[in-house]
Amino acid sequence: VAQRGITLSRMLFIETEREWNWALLQVLRSKLFHFAVTPIEGVPTKGADVFLRKLQIQAERAATTLFFLSAAGTPFFGITHRIRSGESGGRPEILKRNRG
Repeated sequence: VAQRGITLSRMLFIETEREWNWALLQVLRSKLFHFAVTPIEGVPTKGADVFLRKLQIQAERAATTLFFLSAAGTPFFGITHRIRSGESGGRPEILKRNRG
């Protein structure tokens, strides 16, 4: 983030107990943040591909990079990169990278 000249004020961590999908879409539509980070658990299992595509379109329009946090791998098709970060703060490892 620092290498790109992005300040932390342009990064948002999104966690809600309810209406997660609405909150996430509102953050993207606001076009205020360069990076948004959120847990993957909010993605619905039914209709996940459609929902992820909707998020992708909104993120592209907002010029926002959207990161999903997960303790385990995800079965979702729309997730193109997986990066594992050790708890000790070691170097991140790219586990999956799809190229369109």
